[in-house]
Amino acid sequence: MSNFTTVITICDRPHIGGGASKIAIETASALAKMGLNSYFFSALGDPDPALVESGVICVNCGQGDVLNGGVSGAAQGVWNRRSELALSDLLGQLNPETTVVHVHSWTHSLSSSIFRAIERRGFKCLITAHEYFLVCSNGGLYDYVNQCNCGIAPGSPKCLLHNCDKRSYIQKLYRSVRFSVQDHVLRALHPAVAFVSDSSRRLIEPYLTWEAKRFDCLNYVDANKFQHGFDSDCKAYLFVGRLSPEKGCDLFCEAASRAGLDAIVIGDGTELKKLSDSYPDIKFMGALSHDEVLSVMGRSRAIVMPSVCRETFGLVAYEAMIAAGLPCIVSDVGDAASFVTSKGLGEVFSAGSTESLSSAMLNMLNPDVYSRYREAVEKADFSCLEKTAYVERLISIYDQLIAEH
Repeated sequence: MSNFTTVITICDRPHIGGGASKIAIETASALAKMGLNSYFFSALGDPDPALVESGVICVNCGQGDVLNGGVSGAAQGVWNRRSELALSDLLGQLNPETTVVHVHSWTHSLSSSIFRAIERRGFKCLITAHEYFLVCSNGGLYDYVNQCNCGIAPGSPKCLLHNCDKRSYIQKLYRSVRFSVQDHVLRALHPAVAFVSDSSRRLIEPYLTWEAKRFDCLNYVDANKFQHGFDSDCKAYLFVGRLSPEKGCDLFCEAASRAGLDAIVIGDGTELKKLSDSYPDIKFMGALSHDEVLSVMGRSRAIVMPSVCRETFGLVAYEAMIAAGLPCIVSDVGDAASFVTSKGLGEVFSAGSTESLSSAMLNMLNPDVYSRYREAVEKADFSCLEKTAYVERLISIYDQLIAEH
């Protein structure tokens, strides 16, 4: 018997707009189907049909993205009074002894004001660290100006003086103010934190400024296990992701071009035109639906994740392995690197090195090497990445939090 009866899932968007919102929506729906009182508190747009169909009670503040709101949006990003009052009203109707508040995202619209409402109403709170916003003002522990991972202590005076923002230094200062306010309210609340990978925990935990329970809660991958054999004649290497500098698609294109290898790019972003113009022999397919991506994966040789930034969770790599049986080539700064290495599921290369990536891709052309990786992927146990296992992990965490009352 669980110690809790109610879960309030909090996420800026009530529809799928990225990994965090997808996980928030699908787990809130799963909890409702289990007979729990499941609420979804958000701000941006209409609720996903999955929430409505599963009986989740949706509460929406009806606000926009702070990045598109000018001065008023900036003020909302620092402190959203409307979301604070709306959440406080909702919490006032519920029992803190049997209710857990689970926050997935808040920086796009809700703001850290929600944490003040949770603290004042005396509810247990869990935050899943999908990104690095708990300890970094730009959320990436990444220097977007110099296009490299940042080694400056986040929140330090040196951090404040350093321009790392992809927009401008004014934007950096704004984010720093927002981060300072956030840190103040989190120190008062002492929320528990769930880490989605070992690598992200190692990066985040040293900089958390409050004492609270911390949990490992590996994300799930929404994919059915690949059941069919494979075609060893598939030659094209595949990149799937946002076409922005930190994702390393330029490195992928250059490595494939130098090695004379077939390559496919799926995704959209600021680098699309530049890359497609520079590499006419590479097939750029733009943004595709999930089913279309899986179809292309089934006709590819391997998935390549060349990120130079430190991903919190290698969703594309895991999905390609599970759904398409593809071996992986991943950079050594990504979360998937240790998983791939420990189970012999592919190659790991030095992040940012074209030579290292080309070598890894050429090595996988060897039929014996490729067969070994492919067979290892097909035999690998991915049960820990199933949605049911993820929900079980969450329920265990919720029980522990409520038991503290």
